[in-house]
Amino acid sequence: MSTRKSLIEPTRFLNKRSVISASTCSVALLLILTAFPIVRAQSVDFTISSTPTLLCVNPGIDGRFSITLSSLGGSGTVNLSGNIDPVRTNVPTLSSIPSSATVSNGQPYQFDLTASTTQSSPTGAYTITIQGISGSTFHQTTTTLVVSNNCSVGGTILPTSSPGLSLSTVLITASVVGIAAVVAVSAIAYSGHRKRNTDR
Repeated sequence: MSTRKSLIEPTRFLNKRSVISASTCSVALLLILTAFPIVRAQSVDFTISSTPTLLCVNPGIDGRFSITLSSLGGSGTVNLSGNIDPVRTNVPTLSSIPSSATVSNGQPYQFDLTASTTQSSPTGAYTITIQGISGSTFHQTTTTLVVSNNCSVGGTILPTSSPGLSLSTVLITASVVGIAAVVAVSAIAYSGHRKRNTDR
């Protein structure tokens, strides 16, 4: 009997020490959380826009856009992300996008976005999407980058609207590889020229 008792007593002692250690850790953690409360980012409703909404560049020329976020009331943090479609080999690449932005009344947040192309970038139309999330609020803005050998050096901004030609027509035309941008620009110029002659 004395042998069994000597084996049991140390086990009880260890269990008591474990309980005391666990209790001590819990109290310490509670004190830390009380002294340093968790700060959660405040959500805000906002708008997000891009300028220009349509840009045409030659292969090897970079397209530059300006992204603006504005508060619709109050202040808060907006988490940001972006992508470009379609995904293919040598697709234009986007510059780094801020992971988050803080906006408040009268203090919009703005950053520049660059879409870099190379001489090997496939011609055609690409959709750039910038997304913002603040709490349960989600907004996004899209802009179109047209890569074509017929754009002027430095990029040509295609109008988003024109007499006799809708934006959807421009985008459909721009999706045709090769002569997309020059056809769209020519159609816009011709439509405007006809309108001026009619007004006379």
